[in-house]
Amino acid sequence: MRKVISLVMSIGMAIACGGGESTPQNPPPQGSASAAASASAAPSSSASTAPTAKSWDQMSHGERLETMKTVVLPKLSADFQAFDAKRFEKFSCTTCHGERIKQGNFTMPNPDLPKLSMADFKKYMDTKPEITKFMMSKVEPDTAAAIGEKPYDPQTKSGFGCAGCHVVN
Repeated sequence: MRKVISLVMSIGMAIACGGGESTPQNPPPQGSASAAASASAAPSSSASTAPTAKSWDQMSHGERLETMKTVVLPKLSADFQAFDAKRFEKFSCTTCHGERIKQGNFTMPNPDLPKLSMADFKKYMDTKPEITKFMMSKVEPDTAAAIGEKPYDPQTKSGFGCAGCHVVN
């Protein structure tokens, strides 16, 4: 199931990034107590859905952790479950970060997700148009907004895109 989710995510994110370059993200330090805590933390019932006022790079570690728990996870869970409730019924931190979060490793992009190639762009649109469009229209902009970044802009080669989660060659 994880491979299916990763493949589905990679197809759409490959399209969404527009070229594979992204503003580098600074994840929580590996092995930190706060990083490990975020793996098991469930969003609160009063979780904020508003995007953060600071960019990811401007946030402290604690602010990043709080943003992931209260903004990113609830928003992306809702997006993916609205797209396919059965497939993404158990959407969690592991969906994007992988099993490595059990060791406190939240580094992104996640090398365990499928590697993407921009040479395959047309193939993704031809073979998986629904998930590709979903990634482009929901996942990329919602993730970017949730972490206080702009979506990837192929003209400026900046912003949050597929390379924020996937290794892109």
